[in-house]
Amino acid sequence: MSISKNHHYVPRVILKNFIDSNKRYYYYDKDHPERGYQYRSTRSTFCEPHLNTISNADSSIDISVEADFFQKRESKWGIILKKIKQDFPNFSRLSADEEALLKDLTFRQFMRSIDRIQSSCSTEEIEDLYDTKVGQLHNFGLFHPKYYKSETKQRIIKNGKINALAMDPLSEVSKYFDRTKIILARQKNTKKRFIIGSSPVVSLSSTYDKDCDVEMYLPISEQAAIGIVSRKFRIQFLDLDDTEIRKINLCICNASSKIASAHKTLIQSLINNR
Repeated sequence: MSISKNHHYVPRVILKNFIDSNKRYYYYDKDHPERGYQYRSTRSTFCEPHLNTISNADSSIDISVEADFFQKRESKWGIILKKIKQDFPNFSRLSADEEALLKDLTFRQFMRSIDRIQSSCSTEEIEDLYDTKVGQLHNFGLFHPKYYKSETKQRIIKNGKINALAMDPLSEVSKYFDRTKIILARQKNTKKRFIIGSSPVVSLSSTYDKDCDVEMYLPISEQAAIGIVSRKFRIQFLDLDDTEIRKINLCICNASSKIASAHKTLIQSLINNR
């Protein structure tokens, strides 16, 4: 199987649900506002070269996280997302396996957000931890000067972050997901559309439905989003009006360095609203 050097941190099985009839969308990069609203394809957006490639000390590379983990998972995610899109606006009841896949998608998408991975806070904390561990090696007589080289330090930290993306969730996270269920949020008598962003998983407590407090949203198309709620709620679907979709879009826009939509005016309105 051929593996592209561009590794997507938002999977293309999601991105393709936000494109227009020309298979493109309007893409805005907050880090480069001078580029404006670019009309781009999914192939070259929400990705970075060799993002999930492990670099070894002997200059060889390991692409197993991208090839054996994410690409295989994305093919499974794609099947359930296609089913949801085909059934819209009505959805078949999710099987236990399908619900587990959508929870896995939400968890992995939250973890692989490029904005979260590259945040200065995250980097500083990891570098402090690295320095502590190197100091411990020194105390045990296992110190090697190469560990203080900048290139070695950055390589080990980057590899650690990549490997962490493919790890099973911590027990606390697993317990949280065991207490929750997946619902599908959809438009209610509205033409408003969801956007997609580099940090598409957002937290937005419900203020309009006292019987259901949604803890996380992940848009999976212009018309639908995954919602994670407590298992005590019996609902399977949640209808959203203009105001609620706008809130979710603003949360995604504020959390993301890059956003996209098939509708240029929608992206412009969110950027100008910041």
